[in-house]
Amino acid sequence: MGAGEHDPQPNNDGTPVASFPVTVTRSEEQLRIHLASVPVERVRLERYIVSEERTITVVIHREEVRLVREPILPDEQEQAVSAPGLDQYADHTMLLREEQVTVTKSVVPVERVTLVKSIVTVDEDVSLERRKEHVDVSRPEASTISREAP
Repeated sequence: MGAGEHDPQPNNDGTPVASFPVTVTRSEEQLRIHLASVPVERVRLERYIVSEERTITVVIHREEVRLVREPILPDEQEQAVSAPGLDQYADHTMLLREEQVTVTKSVVPVERVTLVKSIVTVDEDVSLERRKEHVDVSRPEASTISREAP
């Protein structure tokens, strides 16, 4: 053996016993968390038409005719005589008007809708089992150790 090397002393059961410091390396599993962005959902901004019934009250005007009869007073008879007599037919025509409702529709912009993506941060607990080594020193019972005199 070279300089600096030691011969281990044999134990009672034949296993060598080191006479110099023995070093072991203890290992354990380390957890490394990696985050990956993966697609989870596809969303689409969709427009569709909903019809609703609307009732609007509109005031409508129309002209109507009514017959008004007035007795002729004695001092008005001269004027009345100048009117056409029974042998003359005089038709009078009058044009009557009324308002009619006309509805037109037009599409006008009323609102701008935007689809916005934002990032929401949440805490999520991740539980994993990890293993690690322990190093202990075990000593045999005193009865199994035999000491020999040098």
